[in-house]
Amino acid sequence: MLAAIGPLLGPVTFLSYQRRSGWGAQFTYQPGRLLNSGVPTMDFPSSPEDSSGVPVAVVHDERTASAAEGVAVAFRGRQRTRTVGSATAGVPTGNVLRMLADGSCWRSPCQWPWTGKADGTQQR
Repeated sequence: MLAAIGPLLGPVTFLSYQRRSGWGAQFTYQPGRLLNSGVPTMDFPSSPEDSSGVPVAVVHDERTASAAEGVAVAFRGRQRTRTVGSATAGVPTGNVLRMLADGSCWRSPCQWPWTGKADGTQQR
């Protein structure tokens, strides 16, 4: 999803985070390439045209979760962007990168524990 919105954001670091342990990530879009902490994650043979100047509406509600929340955050602070709707689900998920014995990597989806709803009440 983050690669798909790159042309709308333009060449910029659009999402970053850091855990308490100090480990984190920084996602950057450059024409034809998505980088994670400076390491190319995805290359696009035919890069879409830069559309960073067009108006964008970001619409979300309590069903917006996981990677879609990352997309909503990526548009925060972008010029010519309006956000409408209600609070997102607040369900942080992502990928965990595991190094294998032979030096290769395995990426798997994960979800951190979550016991509440977007309005702060407890899930039953």
